[in-house]
Amino acid sequence: MGKRRLQLRERFERFISQAFAQRVLSFDEAAARAYGDVMGLRKELGRPMSVPDGQIAAVARSRVLAMATRNISDFEECGLDLLNPFRTKM
Repeated sequence: MGKRRLQLRERFERFISQAFAQRVLSFDEAAARAYGDVMGLRKELGRPMSVPDGQIAAVARSRVLAMATRNISDFEECGLDLLNPFRTKM
């Protein structure tokens, strides 16, 4: 690998680690437990959800976070406070 390419890669890696520090939430043990609750509840309600949506909901739920999404209906009945940032107030 050339010197310039190595420098660019190092700068990019440094940028990524700084830009996303404490901004990316991991799917950890608490989220995995919340995932089971979310997916089970939605299945019982006859409203199963996709694995990625379930993981997103579980991460938010395990950290007691509100969730902003344009797809409010996809995340209803997951035990989350939901808000649509694209909806205008009247």
